[in-house]
Order: sequence, then C-alpha cells, then structure tokens
Amino acid sequence: MTRSKKSCQKRSTTGCRTCRARRVKCDETPGGCKRCKDSGWECEGYDFARLSNLRKEDRGIISSLTLYRVSQSLPGVGPEEKRGFAFFQHLTIPNLTGFFNTSLWTDLVLPMSHEEPAVTHALVAVSVLHEDIEVQGVPLVREDLACSRHRFALGQYGRSLAILNRRRHSQDPKFREVVLTCCYLFVAFDLMRGQYDPAMRHLKQGLAIIDEAHSCEGPEMVSTKSATIAKPLQIALTRLRDQSYFFGLNPKRSATDDQIPRFENGFSTLYEARNALDDVVRGLIVLMIEEKQLTTNDHVADRLVALFEIKRDIKRQFNQYKMRLDYSEIHTLRIQDRKDLRGLNIIRLHHLNYDLVLESVLVQDDRSLLISHVDGFRQILDLCEQIANSFQDENGSLSRPSLLLEMGVNASLFFVCWKCHDFSLRLRALKLLEEWPHREGPWDSRRLVTFAKQTLNLEFDMLASASDPQAPMRLEISSLEVREDQKENVIEYQIRGQSQEVLDQRKVVLLDEEASGDSMLSFCLRTQRYIHSSTTSF
Repeated sequence: MTRSKKSCQKRSTTGCRTCRARRVKCDETPGGCKRCKDSGWECEGYDFARLSNLRKEDRGIISSLTLYRVSQSLPGVGPEEKRGFAFFQHLTIPNLTGFFNTSLWTDLVLPMSHEEPAVTHALVAVSVLHEDIEVQGVPLVREDLACSRHRFALGQYGRSLAILNRRRHSQDPKFREVVLTCCYLFVAFDLMRGQYDPAMRHLKQGLAIIDEAHSCEGPEMVSTKSATIAKPLQIALTRLRDQSYFFGLNPKRSATDDQIPRFENGFSTLYEARNALDDVVRGLIVLMIEEKQLTTNDHVADRLVALFEIKRDIKRQFNQYKMRLDYSEIHTLRIQDRKDLRGLNIIRLHHLNYDLVLESVLVQDDRSLLISHVDGFRQILDLCEQIANSFQDENGSLSRPSLLLEMGVNASLFFVCWKCHDFSLRLRALKLLEEWPHREGPWDSRRLVTFAKQTLNLEFDMLASASDPQAPMRLEISSLEVREDQKENVIEYQIRGQSQEVLDQRKVVLLDEEASGDSMLSFCLRTQRYIHSSTTSF
C-alpha cells in the first residue's frame, strides 16, 4: 500500500504578523492579507523590518552574543521578538542594574511584559538597540535607518504606540501603570538613538501622569499593591527629570517630591541614602533655574539676597548629608560586596560633584572661583577611577556595562573637562571618558568626549592666537548643541579679555568622531605645551 505524499509549501517569512503567529501561509496582500479577513482574524499588518535580513557577518556576531536558547513561552509573536525579549532579560537587565540593584525590572517591567503587548514591543525595541550597541562597539549615539536593527526597533516602537493609542479610553485601573512603563522605555529608546527632544516629551508625559494620579487619588495609587510596585518607576522617572535640567529643560517639582521621606539619622540602605541625596539635589536644581530666570529689573537685588540665602541653606544640607553618610558607613550601612561599595562610591561622587556645582551658582566667574577647588576635582577623578575599575573580575578582565539609565561617572568626568582649572586633570578626565564607552541615560560618553575635545581645541586656539599669552583671557561655553540631522555640533561661547570685553563666538563642527577632534596622543602633546603656561588664562 502506497502512502500518498503530503504536499508541503514553504511558509512565508515575510507574511503578516497574524499569519506568522498562526503558523499559516500568508497571501501577503498589501494593506492586509485576505486570508485573515476570510478567516475572521484581524490582520496586524506587516513588519517594517525583519532581523532575518541582516548581513551574514552581522548575524554571526549576534549569534556569538546569544548564549541561551529562546523559549517558545517568551512574549512576542515572531522569533525576532522572542529573541529580543530573551536578550533583554539575560543581557540588558544586568547592564541596567550595573550600578544599583532595583526591583523595577524584575518585579514590574518583566512581569508586565508577559501580559501587556505594548510593554513587550517597547521592551524589544530597547533590547534590539542595545544589541546593536554591543555589536557596533558603542558607536556615537545617532539614529541609523540604514541599519536593519534600527528599522526593526522603530517598528516595535510604533507597534507599542499603536496599542496604547487603541486603549487610550480604557478604564482598566492598571492601564496607567502600563503607560508609565512604556513612557520610561520610550525615553530609553529615544535616548539610545540620539533623539533627545522626543525622549524629553515622553518624560514630561510620564511625569504629568504621575502628578495627575496623585492629585486625583492622594498619595495612594489604585491599590496598596499597585502603590508598592509603582514606587520604583516613579523614582526612576523623577531622577530622569532631574537630569533633564542639564539638557535644556526646566523640570518642575512634582507632587511626589513632597512624599520623599526625610532621614534625620543614619541610612540603613543605599536606597535611603540615594533618596535623601536626591532631595538635596532637587533644591539645587530649583536654585539654578531661579538663577537663569533673573532679569535686570528693580527687584533683582532683593531677589539675589533671597537666592544667596537659599544657597547657604543648600550648602548646609550638603554638609549635613555628608556627615550623615559618613556616620552611616561606619554604623548602619551594610556594604556586603563589591557592587555595594561601587554604589556607595557613586553616591559620594554625586555628592561631591553637586557640591562643587553649588559653589559656581550665583557666581559670575565660576572658573576662577573653582581654582581653589582643585582637590575636589582630583577626588572626583579618584572616585571615577575606583568605580570604573570595580567591574574587574577575579581574572583581572573588565566587564563594564555599555547601557545604563542611572547617572554614574559620565556627567562628573565631563564636569571636570569643562570646569577644572588644571589641564592635567582635564586630560585625565578625558582619558577616563574615552576608556569606557557607554551610555548613562542622556549622558553618552562618546558625545561627551566629542564636546570635551572641541572645547579644549577652542581654548588651545585662543591661547595660540593671543598676542600676550600671559594676559588673562577666559573662554566660557554658553551652549553645546547637536543639530537635528545629528551630523554637526554647534558650540556657542564667549571670550573675555583683560578689559572685560566680551566676544560672542559660534562654531559648527562635524559630529563624526574622526573629524571631531584630535587623537588622545595629539591632545597629550598639545596639552603639555600649555601645562606650564600662565594659570591666569583659565
């Protein structure tokens, strides 16, 4: 008896998402396949890009990064989405928690992604861009639509937005938390592709949702359980809000700021220590916003007196915080491993950095003032080196994270490059930035290196063109901006001469790393010429 051979057809790899999920052949009708319509299924459309179309050499690199088997039980429709989720779970989360342990990812985002497709797509979008960072070796942050990964990630981002839009009138009490989680992931996604304006818009929307929730419901969220799991998300968004000030925004204090607990005695955990420092730093940021809004009117003198009083109060808070942290390290904090010590050093670094920032507030010539704080800049660099070297394992090899959303060392190193009087310390800070290419929320080390080199070049050129190298001249950076096409930097600065005359200058520089500045060796040689030059110049 002969068995009839079952005819088989090759399944489409470019069909609609619904047919691929059902594991049936799609007719690939433009706009929406007829097979779904005839069967009563809703066609979810076609993917904007597929990772299966990657070049062979790229696929080889990716497979070497994947040391785990993708489970069919993972969220996602196709193999690319499942694999993206697995990459996020096994590689992205360890990166994101490289500085501090947090329950945000394991207790909130991952469980929610199993139930909410919008979160799944947003998570996969971040994962794919992180994978591209690892493959490309942490390139200069920018969007690249010629790259299959970027196109695929953009498609996932669009799907997440579409799902949220369809549910915008939902009465589900959990929907607010879904939107907030997506907002946080959208901020990460936009920052990773160099789109800072959309990232800040998502951040504003998330903060507005938090404020609305608290104004309508009081301190409690929808339920006690919801409030417990929402707190890490609120803190994460609020910390990003505080960082946004340094990128041109004036963040407003929210309803959650008044709910931060005050710690009058020692801290029992690093979590408490960070929250207490956040509270002091927010006072500093409000002061800096007030300083920017000062105008030349009849009441400016009275306002200045009030602001100086606020500055003295914030200085007192910083001093009290340091004493409390010192006490806690000896008596109440339990530093159990290398990661805890790293976290403590990061807290000390940020305290020291912001304390120096406070010194420059309401001061016209902050660079001259900070000359007396060279030891503080040196301590910043020492702490940054300790933090960077803390990722060394027992075999002596370094395994540093490439993607974090928490502020770590990048902002502090750039602060030294920008404000320090000592050229040798600035060069040391630049070297540390170059040695560890990574991203900390909006602080991209590659971009900061580019800005730092360009700033140093401007100062070198100013010294070289001066008729009298000993004459006091000072260069002040007004703004650093990346144009919308992400191809050029725009630097606006002022040169102040001995007679206090001010020359407003503007320079446009290519953003490409090879064209943006000299090599480190060239900088070393060029800097040595000016190490022993007049210290009054800067």
